[in-house]
Amino acid sequence: MQLMSQSRLSIGIVTYETDVEIIRNCLCNLRKTISYAREQGSIKWINIQIISNGGDVTELQKISKSTGFFDAEPVIRNERNIGFARAHNQIIKAIDSHFHLVLNPDA
Repeated sequence: MQLMSQSRLSIGIVTYETDVEIIRNCLCNLRKTISYAREQGSIKWINIQIISNGGDVTELQKISKSTGFFDAEPVIRNERNIGFARAHNQIIKAIDSHFHLVLNPDA
């Protein structure tokens, strides 16, 4: 457990024409899980990013801000659909984390 308590985790949620209610539900469930993990001392640092592969990000930004647990701007907007794996690679390259969780919006 010592390793995990010092770990840095990044979580990426890639969207492409995804219904905003699905993303809202995903973030609500994720918030519960993160709160529990922090209470247990299981994780030290978490960074969550939503990657929009094209399209308007206004609703995504509103949803992410309404959850109240993002430290920085959580939405990355790509001009076009660059693909699921490539979008996650954007996060992995930009964030200094020990682990990266690939999370589907419908989780």
